[in-house]
Amino acid sequence: MLNMLTDELPKSVEIDGLEYPVKYLAKDIIKLSVFIENNRDFSTETVLTELGMFYYTVPPDTQKAMVKMLEFYQYSINNYNKSGSQNKDDKAAYSYDSDASLIYSALTQQYPSKDLNNLHWFEFKSLIGNLTDDCLLAKVIRWRSIKLDNNMNKQEKAFYRKMKREYALPDKRTQEEKDADFGACLFYL
Repeated sequence: MLNMLTDELPKSVEIDGLEYPVKYLAKDIIKLSVFIENNRDFSTETVLTELGMFYYTVPPDTQKAMVKMLEFYQYSINNYNKSGSQNKDDKAAYSYDSDASLIYSALTQQYPSKDLNNLHWFEFKSLIGNLTDDCLLAKVIRWRSIKLDNNMNKQEKAFYRKMKREYALPDKRTQEEKDADFGACLFYL
């Protein structure tokens, strides 16, 4: 397990005994994440573009290269990320694209001395995972993620419904995907 206080943060990944330098800065990984979020096709061309956004030189074994890229992307300190990018229902709780200003504001508010342009991805994940509950980003993530239940009173449910609508992430599904999801819902009625 990596200790951010004593270990050097990785700037490469190992594949088949060889080290491949990677674009490890948070801004580079965020660009990759936004590209993936906005390009939902899994064509060879798209995968090679993604790999090219992460590696300086794409390894010959693209399948292993993709696995290593995803491992690097999903890294979290001690496998714990308080805010996380996903909630319990596997719905996105924040988006690097849609929430860019919220994320930037939260980080500059809480960590004013940090140079956000030169943060290692692992540092970024640590900082965003440890935001205080009083920053707007943390509140928005909580509002998006909260599951309404019978233990809440009418006012609480109304408040959370309003916040979920107000701060909802854009639906990036295609019309075909929306129709399929709607049809699946009808099937279970």
